[in-house]
Amino acid sequence: MVHKVLLIDGDAANRIVMRVKLAAAHHEVTLADSLAEAVGLLAEQRPAFILADAASIGLTDEALCRAIRACPEGRETGLILLTSNDLAATRVACLAAGADEILAKPVDDLALMPVMRSLIRRYEEAQQLMGTAARVGLVPEAPGSFAHAAFAINPEERGLIQIASSEIVRARQLKAMLAGHMRDAVAVTTLAEALQPNTRAVPDILLIDVGLLDPGTAAAALADLRNRLAGHSTVLFVVTAHDDRAMQALARDMGAADAFAFGSSAPELAARLRVQLARKRSADAQRFQIDEGLRLAAFDPLTGLMNRRAGLIAVDRLMESCRKRGRSMSLLLLDVNDFKTINDSHGHSAGDAVLIELAARIPNALRDGDILFRLGGDEFIVALPDAPNAIARLVARRIERVAGGHLPTLAVGVATAEPDQEIGVEALVALADRAMYRAKSLQRTAGSDRWIA
Repeated sequence: MVHKVLLIDGDAANRIVMRVKLAAAHHEVTLADSLAEAVGLLAEQRPAFILADAASIGLTDEALCRAIRACPEGRETGLILLTSNDLAATRVACLAAGADEILAKPVDDLALMPVMRSLIRRYEEAQQLMGTAARVGLVPEAPGSFAHAAFAINPEERGLIQIASSEIVRARQLKAMLAGHMRDAVAVTTLAEALQPNTRAVPDILLIDVGLLDPGTAAAALADLRNRLAGHSTVLFVVTAHDDRAMQALARDMGAADAFAFGSSAPELAARLRVQLARKRSADAQRFQIDEGLRLAAFDPLTGLMNRRAGLIAVDRLMESCRKRGRSMSLLLLDVNDFKTINDSHGHSAGDAVLIELAARIPNALRDGDILFRLGGDEFIVALPDAPNAIARLVARRIERVAGGHLPTLAVGVATAEPDQEIGVEALVALADRAMYRAKSLQRTAGSDRWIA
């Protein structure tokens, strides 16, 4: 897949060389030779990541980082700086200002390409989140709207970093490096223990030291850890032997968010970990927001049951399944008698309590595979797959029994779709609704099906 890349460089010769490299990696390159042009192109192009040489356009590395992150469209965009000022203090300052990676010039492909691929993966994951969020109506279409500021990220929240090494002494050395630089909790373990399933707290960052392992063993360990962490949002951070660029490249390509040389600057290691913690918290907040949106879109907040929209979709699927298998499908429409009187006499909180209690009791009368949802107001639907009318009435009587006691009585309407009938969900609900009103009229007379029609 072709991704857009914004290249910021004031040197024409450098732009040509880098453009050829990026094009060879199947990226669509947009060029900018000034900050003003870059800011305009950010809004217009919305690139997957930015590659920038700040000095070539007359800025410091830190100033360029801050300028990019100040733009709404640049808050989450991957940012790689190419610099001649390859000092640990410079890298720390740039990481704090928003850079994802700082590479010394002249940069070679072994250093650059794995970082680019890692940022592309992050971009694609963010696009998937954006797509899901848009489908549930959480954000407008502009990517910048789904940024850090939109979520309640607590800067005082402490993360959990777990350090694992084949030698516990090295794990403790890495922990000692972070002392005084991180306020987050740091735990140490052996690599063998990290590879074992456990029920302990899942770390925010799993920092794996592979510096003493041969490449094959290291690759196998990273693959196992990545599989074990599937389904979690834990960030994989790899520490390699000093200047082992080949292993750093392999680690990124195997899913590590960052790779760092053992024994390098402690402040830089801490700065890189802080970057990853901040990004994880932002992504977790986004996922939580989406999960909440999906929950609210599908479930009734009062009873916890599926709401009308989600319930009717589920019933439609059940009807289609029953039709294909030549089986009957029945619906029960349940209505609480005198519900308005309850609200008027005792207040809406009393009415809510009745609905909550019914939602808790009714499932006790249902079979595996039956579906219960709140249609709206004081009405519930029970969908009964593989259930002819007679079975549906037996289920209705069980519901009457479990919903008895101090709760109001119910009126129950029964409607059945036979496999040879061409009838839709809404039409079947309408039949059950009419039957429910007949049941209400029968309440004035005695009979074995007094509340059921």
